[in-house]
Amino acid sequence: MTKELFQMALNVTEPWFVSDLKFDVESKRLDVYLDFKKGSVFDFFDEEEEQELVGLKAYDTSDKTWKHLNFFEHECYLNVL
Repeated sequence: MTKELFQMALNVTEPWFVSDLKFDVESKRLDVYLDFKKGSVFDFFDEEEEQELVGLKAYDTSDKTWKHLNFFEHECYLNVL
């Protein structure tokens, strides 16, 4: 239920989903982990070429972390796997 709540609150849509949440009260930190379903395809608008590329597959990925708005008094980070 909690993952689904954060997924709705952050407007995470398919093929993306919240895969994990880690909440550390002592360090006042919330980590939200996002992932996508294996075999998913993505669309991308190439502004330089001014064209939309559709049906792109991810062959490899690298983990990324972004600071998000705080969750009450806790720092919140989005981690994309």
